[in-house]
Amino acid sequence: MKVTHLIAVIALAVFVSCRGGVSKHPPIHLVPDMDDQPYIQAQEDFDFPTWTDKRGMRMPVAGTIAQGTLDQRALGVYEQGGRFVDNPIAATYANLARGQERFNIYCAVCHDRAGSGKGVVMQRAPAGSFNAVLPNLATEERLQAGKMKDGELFKTITEGKATMPAYGHMIPAEDRWKIVHYLRALQHRITE
Repeated sequence: MKVTHLIAVIALAVFVSCRGGVSKHPPIHLVPDMDDQPYIQAQEDFDFPTWTDKRGMRMPVAGTIAQGTLDQRALGVYEQGGRFVDNPIAATYANLARGQERFNIYCAVCHDRAGSGKGVVMQRAPAGSFNAVLPNLATEERLQAGKMKDGELFKTITEGKATMPAYGHMIPAEDRWKIVHYLRALQHRITE
């Protein structure tokens, strides 16, 4: 019985100590790891054995790309020298399937799954609430491969156009190129 009471008192003490109260005293760090590590202040001298100039601010290694920017630098280029580029992603079955999946998630609500421009948003909108007629992505002449480059479609998905919002912040660059492949497949299927 006394052991049970002792365990209950210890459990209560542990539970009460975990309440997260505010204290003016720093916490006890049993394993400090990275909680308190020295770092170099901007413009500060740093005495590292192999750095003869003692500069704290170092130039990044040549070719360094900041985390999270590789997609935009490598795949986000849709225009070079004033001309729209071709799709840099291979048109494989897996890429078309991924493009279809992303199209159905982001684009089909307005354009519908066939690209007709009569998606759920347009069907349920009150009359006159939209001052736009969405293009039929599959059959409209100006959107066909010979008339509009892949880079221009990519730019439209990225930055938006007219009443279409920008999706560059929501869809990774690689997936936007795959959506372009899927749109081309829709157009090809309809014209055959």
